Amino acid sequence: MLQSIMTSRGQITIPAEIRERLHLSSGNKLEFLLKDDQIIMLPINKSIRGLKGILPKPDIALTCEEMNEIIKDVGKI
Repeated sequence: MLQSIMTSRGQITIPAEIRERLHLSSGNKLEFLLKDDQIIMLPINKSIRGLKGILPKPDIALTCEEMNEIIKDVGKI
């Protein structure tokens, strides 16, 4: 279990294991959600560039027109 101690100013240190896994660094913004008696903390300033490489490269590239046509056809189903 990962733990942290809150200071008198309400500050906590996010354990290194969590910071590393979520790629958090100084200056990152976090959102706090309250759910019953729990706090959920979410990073909110991830760059779109961080998504690069998470999906495999497609076998064929489609034009914008081809993608729009596919989207239009799916909407008819």
